[in-house]
Amino acid sequence: MKVYNLLIALMLSMSLFSSCACEEDASTDDLAVIKLSLGTAETKTNAAIPSDKGGTIGTNEGKVNKVCVGIFDSSNNLITLHEYTYSGDESITTNTKATQMVVVANVPAGQFTGVATKNAFLAKMQNLAYTTSADGLMNTNKSTAGSQTLTALPMYATATLSSLSGSSITTQSLSLSRVVARVSIASIATGFGSTVAFAGATFVPKEIFMYNVNDQYQWNGTASSSATNLSGEITSGVAGSLVASSSSSTAYLSSGLLSMTGVAGSNTYLSTSSNPYFFYVFPHNATTPTKLVIKGIYYPKGGSEATGEVMYYPIIINHSQTGTTITDTDNAQYKDGAVYSKDSQLAANTTYKLTVTINGRGVTDVTQDITPSSATVTMTVASWTLVSEDTSFRPKYANIGNYYYSDGSWGTSATPTGRTVIGVVFSNTPSTTDKSNGWTHGYAMALTNAQSTGGTMWAPSTYQNTQDFTTEINTTSLMESDMNGYSHCQTIISKAGSSLSSTYYSPFYYASTYGTATVGGTKYAAPSGTSGWYLPSEGQWYAIIKNLGGITRTLDVDNTVAGYWTNVSITAATSINAYLSAASGETIDCNSSTTRWFWSSSECSALNACTMYFGSNGNLALYATTKSFVEANSRVRAVLTF
Repeated sequence: MKVYNLLIALMLSMSLFSSCACEEDASTDDLAVIKLSLGTAETKTNAAIPSDKGGTIGTNEGKVNKVCVGIFDSSNNLITLHEYTYSGDESITTNTKATQMVVVANVPAGQFTGVATKNAFLAKMQNLAYTTSADGLMNTNKSTAGSQTLTALPMYATATLSSLSGSSITTQSLSLSRVVARVSIASIATGFGSTVAFAGATFVPKEIFMYNVNDQYQWNGTASSSATNLSGEITSGVAGSLVASSSSSTAYLSSGLLSMTGVAGSNTYLSTSSNPYFFYVFPHNATTPTKLVIKGIYYPKGGSEATGEVMYYPIIINHSQTGTTITDTDNAQYKDGAVYSKDSQLAANTTYKLTVTINGRGVTDVTQDITPSSATVTMTVASWTLVSEDTSFRPKYANIGNYYYSDGSWGTSATPTGRTVIGVVFSNTPSTTDKSNGWTHGYAMALTNAQSTGGTMWAPSTYQNTQDFTTEINTTSLMESDMNGYSHCQTIISKAGSSLSSTYYSPFYYASTYGTATVGGTKYAAPSGTSGWYLPSEGQWYAIIKNLGGITRTLDVDNTVAGYWTNVSITAATSINAYLSAASGETIDCNSSTTRWFWSSSECSALNACTMYFGSNGNLALYATTKSFVEANSRVRAVLTF
C-alpha cells in the first residue's frame, strides 16, 4: 500500500535560532539570513496511479520532511551546514562570503555531518530503501512489498548566491527536483487472438517487480560505484503454487503476490487488484538497463493455472524496439526500433508510464529479454514538473520603520525593485496570541487608509449598547497594552457573518477587505503567511504613535478611561507621514487646521469603543467614543501581523 502526499514549496525563511540538528556557522561578522519557507501536503490513500502534475505547491509527490542545507564559499569550502525537521518557517544564519547553496530534502538525520567541502557534500550517498518510510528517515519497511511512499522522495536543488548582505534583500529563483524516476504501468492486457499459435491462451499476472535497479545515488547526479543492481522479485515456486518470500530486503520493489485468477478471453487484469503498480527508482544507464517485469502463469487453450508455466515479461524501460512506441518528453515519437538517443536510459525527475499488451509466450528466466513479438508496449516519458520556489535573503529581524513589501519581505527601501511597499513595520514584538498563530516577526501598518472619508459607526444600531468582548479596555493602561486586534476582529467578523458591510460593523469591513479591488486596491493585498489586514487594537495604535510617531513621554493627562498628550499630535503625524510619503502613500493628514481620529477594534464598554485621536489643537489622545458616533473626520486604517 502506498501513501500519496504532495507538497512543497522552498521560499527561504526567518525564525532565527529555531531548532536545528546540525549547524556550523562561520564568523558572526557580516551575517546574512536565508529564509526557508516550506508548505505542507494533503495525504491520499492509494488508488489510481498518481497524475504527473507534480509541480503544484502543496499537491502531489512533493512533501518535505527532513532538510539539510549546505552553504559554501567560492572555493567550495563549507560555511554553514543546517539540518532540521520541517515544521514551519526556518531561518538559516550564514555570512556574506557565501556564494553557493545546496538543498537536499527527505534525507536520513546526520547524513552530511562532518563534510567540509561541496564535493564531499555531493558525494554522500542516498539509499533507495529510505523511500519506504513516511518521512525518508528509515529503511525498516524495505522488506514489505509495495511499501514505497509518496511522502519521502529525495529531492535536490542548488543555487548561486550573490550580493548577500545582512541588511538588504536579494531574491533568486530556485527549483526543487526529485532525484528519483517514477515507473508506472497503467494497464496489462492480453492479445493472444492476434497470433494463431497462441489463440485462446491465458496469462495470469502473479507479481510485478523492478529489475536492475540502482540502489544508491550520489548527490552529484551519479550512481554510486558501490551501488547494487537490485531485483525486486519475491515470489518462487511452480505454476499453481507460487509463494512470496516474507524476508526479502528488496520486497519494496515488488507488488507482492497478486491474487488474480485467469479467465479465458479476459483482456485486462489491472483493475482486479488495488495494488499500486508504480515504483520509484534512481537513474540508470543503458549498460545494465532497468526493467519492469511482469511475472505470472501462462497456459494454452484447454490448460489451467496448475499445469501452466511460470513466465516473465521483462520490459526494458525506455528501450526502442519492434512493438514499442515511445513518446518522449518533447512529444517526439519513436516506433518499432527507431534510433533513440536516450535508449534504455533512465533519468531523474522523469516519469515513465507503460501500457502493455501480452501477445505470446514470455521467457523462463528474468535475466532474459522478451522478443518483440511477445508484447506490445506503449510508453510515455514526461518531465516531472519542477517545484519552483522563491529564495529570499533577508535581514535577521524586521526593524521598526522597515517597509513591508508585497512579497512578504521587508527592508529599508521605500522604492524597491520588483516589489510594492504595502506598509510600515511599527513593532517587532508580536503578542503571545499572535505568536501562537505562527506570526513571529511583527506588525505593519497599511500604507493608505482603508476608509478615507467619514461616516462609519463602530457597530450597527442593533448592537450599539452590547458588550462584545470579555475584557473591556476601560483604563489607559489597558489601552496601551491591548495588542489583540486580530482576535477582536475575528470575533466581530464571525458575529456579523454575511451581513458585514460598509454599513454593518463598517470599520471591521473596511479593514478586513483592504487590499482588494473594492477597498484600497489589489496591489496592497496581504501576502500569504500573514494574518491578513484587520482593524488595529488600541494598543497597536499606541505602538504606532510611539514607534513611528516618536512620542515617548508619559501621558500629560490620564482620566482613567482616556488620556492625552498636549502639543504633540502634529509632531507625531509629521513623523509617521515621513515613512508614508517616501513610499508615495497617503498621510495621517492632521495639521493645525485638520483633526483626524481612527477607530480601533478595542471595546471600552458596551456603549463605547476605543479610538486614536489626532487633534488640530495639538492634543494626541487615547480615547473612547460611542459606537454610534458618525463624524466626517473619522478614518479607518488597517494593520497586519507577519
